[in-house]
Amino acid sequence: PPPEFSSRRRDTRSCLKSRGLGDVYKRQVRIRRGLGLQADLAMSLNNASAFYSELAGLEGARQGQAERLRQAVEAIEEAVSLYRGLGLRADLAMSLGTITLTYRAVAESTEDEQQQAIWLGKAVESIEEALVYFRESGVVQYWALAVRQCVISHWMLAQRTGELDVERVLALCHEGEALCGPMQDKEGLAFYRQVRQALQGQD
Repeated sequence: PPPEFSSRRRDTRSCLKSRGLGDVYKRQVRIRRGLGLQADLAMSLNNASAFYSELAGLEGARQGQAERLRQAVEAIEEAVSLYRGLGLRADLAMSLGTITLTYRAVAESTEDEQQQAIWLGKAVESIEEALVYFRESGVVQYWALAVRQCVISHWMLAQRTGELDVERVLALCHEGEALCGPMQDKEGLAFYRQVRQALQGQD
């Protein structure tokens, strides 16, 4: 199966040094919420969600990890809601990309296969929506990244459900290859070749 099935996190030492940022983000959220600065509030919630996700990776106990991920999900879902309400599609796309990784992290943190499928289903829905907006933006780097994350999310969901939308994944591979070619992204092209080979192995 394709690589990169887990979101990358900063090294432990770097994250430990940033623990004090938690209070900063909480303060920013509180102030901007009070002032009614919706776009700024959404940005602070994005930062807070990323911070909680990083802390979740440091938690040794499953309960502690679950709590950090709950905080991450709560923050990023509010950010998505705010950007959607404001009609800021570019910012919405970025937050949907973030929430995709967060949902996948939650799925990886539980041993309940039914819950894994639910969270991964949410990840697929989020990145598929993000992809629409990234196409509209025309920013190739983000567009290509969204395509790749879409393939990964579909594949992860299929690992839990046993059902893969092969036609959709092949279409994404075609789209991804078309984007990677002009950028001379050899690693990206290799990724899609690997996906195609894995699909052929399932025939």
